Amino acid sequence: MIIPVFNGEKYLERCLDSVLGQTMPDFEVIIVDDGSTDASPQILHDYASRFPVIRVIRQENAGQGAARNTALAQARGVYILFVDADDLIERVTLQVTTERAELDQSDLVHFDWKFIKTKPDHLGKYDYYNIEPFWHQRMLEGAECEQLFRMHSYFSVTNLYRRSFLEEHGLRYEEGQIYEDNPFLAQVFSLAQSVSLVHSPLYAIQANPQSSTKVGADTPRHMRDHLSAVRKSFERLSPRFETTLGDLAEYHLEKFSIYYGRRVPPALREEYAREFVALLGAQELRFGVFGRKTSWLTKLCLKLGVFERQRYAVLQRLVESKDRLAPPAKKTISAARKIKRRLRHPVRTMNTVISGKTPKVRPGTILFLGFDYRYTGNSRALFEELRADERFAERKILFATVDTRVPAEFRVRPESIAFTRAAQHSEFVIAETWVPASIQKNPGSKWIQLWHGTPIKRMLFDSHEREITKARPAHKVNKYKDIQRWDYFVVDGDLAAERFSTAFLLEEKAMLRAQYPRVSRLSRYRKSRSEAALPLRETAQGLNHGLSFVALYAPTWRDRNYRASQENHDSSYLLDLQELSAKLGERWQIIFKDHDYLAAQRENEVEQNIHVSSDDIEDLLAVADVLITDYSSVEFDAVSVGLPVLHHVVDRDDFVGERGLYSVPVTDGSLVASNHVSALALACSQSVNPRPGDAEPKPENKEHLGKLLLCWGHGLADERGPN
Repeated sequence: MIIPVFNGEKYLERCLDSVLGQTMPDFEVIIVDDGSTDASPQILHDYASRFPVIRVIRQENAGQGAARNTALAQARGVYILFVDADDLIERVTLQVTTERAELDQSDLVHFDWKFIKTKPDHLGKYDYYNIEPFWHQRMLEGAECEQLFRMHSYFSVTNLYRRSFLEEHGLRYEEGQIYEDNPFLAQVFSLAQSVSLVHSPLYAIQANPQSSTKVGADTPRHMRDHLSAVRKSFERLSPRFETTLGDLAEYHLEKFSIYYGRRVPPALREEYAREFVALLGAQELRFGVFGRKTSWLTKLCLKLGVFERQRYAVLQRLVESKDRLAPPAKKTISAARKIKRRLRHPVRTMNTVISGKTPKVRPGTILFLGFDYRYTGNSRALFEELRADERFAERKILFATVDTRVPAEFRVRPESIAFTRAAQHSEFVIAETWVPASIQKNPGSKWIQLWHGTPIKRMLFDSHEREITKARPAHKVNKYKDIQRWDYFVVDGDLAAERFSTAFLLEEKAMLRAQYPRVSRLSRYRKSRSEAALPLRETAQGLNHGLSFVALYAPTWRDRNYRASQENHDSSYLLDLQELSAKLGERWQIIFKDHDYLAAQRENEVEQNIHVSSDDIEDLLAVADVLITDYSSVEFDAVSVGLPVLHHVVDRDDFVGERGLYSVPVTDGSLVASNHVSALALACSQSVNPRPGDAEPKPENKEHLGKLLLCWGHGLADERGPN
């Protein structure tokens, strides 16, 4: 990692702590002190004396480009990552990016970024809002790499570079200038043959009003250096795609419109516009109809012949009118959007009005938010556990659902006025999936995320989520807003902690290690296996467990079916249950539990088979003798109680292309069967002959959630809380 430092004392320690806290241990840190005159040299000396991975090089002040070049000449690692001294990186940054670089053998790994809030609050530390046109892709190859020119911001720090790629092409930064990123990245994007895309905001930028790109607005430096950067970007570009020059021109035009009124003195603006128009007019520009949306400024410039006819005065008027009209226009658009939201979501609007003032939190109150407001999984199990615990008898506990199995005095209707009030007053809000944005967080409350399973399929920031990202480009931006509202996240072991650390960018201190409540409940039911202990309703009544074996088939959902109509729903990945039933014989019953999302609704063609969709998966696991699944996290619950697991997978390549899979360790007691139904039937029979006993969950040093809630309620666990 390369860190140039010039008078960075304010944020330097935070930056170095983030770099040294990486989950991947094998790295070196080359820091170039570019003639600092503040306390930076002392800070660097202290860190270098304590951490052998740090090497400090001191030089006379020559600018950031020269400092980076100095470090590049000394670097010996396989990969290069640039970090600015006032920024920070997530602790999994090197782990995630180097793993992708090794897997793909790419020239660089491009990842996302976010801003550090000036004043962090109960809604999080960061502002993240980037939406780029290529994030639904996993990789860019050949000429596709030039899609990077369509980004709204070019940063050297959001790429992991293979050092041999930089050396092969002799890539170095401009020295003695600001905007040194532009020519460098123009060459990188046009020369790269393969780029791995990681749609995760691993890099955090600190807005710094004293940075070199913000000061000196009363001098010609910004005009001079920006024009130089534009000129050299075009000179050093070898485009492979016909619209690449147009993409680069549009990027520079957007930056020109910002710098014109903020960084260039009024007396120099005419010269700035004239030279800028001349530079772009000398290029053969073509603009595509895809990628990022062409801005209104670009469209008007093309329509009015600004570049073709060298009409720089027209560009000046356009930019000046933009600066004059933009603020009131933004207010009007914002107001219109609010009205639209209120008309589309009247209940949410009512909730927002009611919750406009922040009420006081009522100590000890707990609100449960189940998966899609259903009474199921971890939230159901913990709710039942707390109700049965006399230590919680005096606590106000509510469950947001319409399920009548929750007694009326504990039940609150979701999205109602009473629900909004409960969310605002509760000390603890315990959720099991994404929390709707309409639920506003009280600064005095703690939000605990139980989630609904340790993932096998890649999630959120670990996946490009091809179909979802294409349909909803802001999907990850919105989810990250929710993640930042969570105070704690429950994990049941090291595997879950590792996966959620990268998928959700969770801090170590936010993860609570405790056994999932649903697994404890499942273990109790598996031990008794009596009808009275199985709240299965109709399903339990349909099973004669003394005479039959039960195979539970529970596949997960497919991204390709996202928003697909029923007639276009792809169910080719499903197991042929009629054939399996015929091969198993009449002693077997099959329960088909499709995923709660995008259920395939396959017709039941065999009398002894049962197709359920609303039953709790833990209830079904309680009566099963074997689980058949594909990429579902339910496998971990089954293994934890000694239930044999078989796999039926016919679309692995498609699934990896759509979402991706984590590397799956071989789980104790798990049986991996062939995709052929005959082999699967044989494996089912072998798994229950002799019938396996129920295994105890593996003991681990995990705290009990009920105990933690009691401690929090009495102020005994403050040291576990967020800073």
